[in-house]
Amino acid sequence: MDGIKRIIGALLILVSLVIAVQFIAWRLYDSGDVWTIVNYISLVTIAVAFYFNLQRKLKSDANLGENVTREYLESNILYFATMVLAVLFLFNWLNLQVNGFSEVGVEVMHDVVWVVVDILIILVAGATGGYLLRGSSSD
Repeated sequence: MDGIKRIIGALLILVSLVIAVQFIAWRLYDSGDVWTIVNYISLVTIAVAFYFNLQRKLKSDANLGENVTREYLESNILYFATMVLAVLFLFNWLNLQVNGFSEVGVEVMHDVVWVVVDILIILVAGATGGYLLRGSSSD
């Protein structure tokens, strides 16, 4: 199982890098179809990160004694960051699926949320991937 976790960790880091490059370069070319593909990849990435971060949080919570440890803080921060990411992503992505893309009005708010979502995906996928790639001595 440790080998599979490391492979998933490497894939999460790769997705993080791809989204970072796309986020920086998307204004340089017609990137509508690329974002569509990236959104589906992001959905899977968020689900995978949620699974592993939930497992890490539950294990950390079970091992918590009287003192708050670094592992406890890291696992909880990453878990709740993943939850915020999932809510913001689904809010924007479902709006995009239902209402389509429009350049006016409310789209400015959705564009700001996409910026936050993209940055959070880079951070959450990278941190989760790094944790899985390193392997945990407590696993």
